[in-house]
Amino acid sequence: MLEIDNAKLAADDFRVKWEAEATLCQSVERDCQALRRAKSDHDQIIATLRGDLDSLKEELYYLKKNHDE
Repeated sequence: MLEIDNAKLAADDFRVKWEAEATLCQSVERDCQALRRAKSDHDQIIATLRGDLDSLKEELYYLKKNHDE
């Protein structure tokens, strides 16, 4: 009888731990998805800024060239 009670308590304890871990796992997965979206957004912004920088460098080159002439 005591062994059965101990087994039930152990099973309940493992169930509670599993539920807590499952909840934590879902939270971490949501955080990872949010971070992936943020990284994608930042990558797009970086690409845009690099393009803008290249355009500005080209414009500066032509302005200097025209000024020297």
